[in-house]
Amino acid sequence: MELTLHDFGFPPATISLIMGCVQSSNLSVLWNGAKTDHFTPSRGLRQGDPLSPYLFVLCMEKLSLIIQQKVLSGIWKPIHVSKGGPPLSHILFAYDVTLFCEASIEQAKVVMDTLEEFCSASGLRINTLKSKAMCSRMVQGERKRELQDISTIKFVADLGHYLGFPLVKGRAS
Repeated sequence: MELTLHDFGFPPATISLIMGCVQSSNLSVLWNGAKTDHFTPSRGLRQGDPLSPYLFVLCMEKLSLIIQQKVLSGIWKPIHVSKGGPPLSHILFAYDVTLFCEASIEQAKVVMDTLEEFCSASGLRINTLKSKAMCSRMVQGERKRELQDISTIKFVADLGHYLGFPLVKGRAS
């Protein structure tokens, strides 16, 4: 987080103030109507923290810049939704991220390395329990298994729904 703020040109005094707010909070929980002892969270931004949405947007912008740099240098190979269509490497919406790349072992390693680089720069972590990966129907089963072995993210046949709509629904017509 601190590195991300620095990279976006925040003055040291502002970075210190923000980091002090993020790192110095204490929490307690109401349990059966009684307040528990205070405890200090060990990491990360907390939902409900007034700074959280702003800091998260900055962190997501950092991830976007890392991906764009890798796409421009040819390291990250985005997909093309249609022949001659624009390249698609990532979509960010609210607290959700969708990443796109070719289904190759090299690209799976690039994605995992990029996520690790992002985590180091932002101080955030990927929740692999809430994350899913999916290959197109054209990718053979053996290749899918090889990709799954590289990734810490679970591969699924269907990504399910987002905001009530299916994420994948056959070919566009």
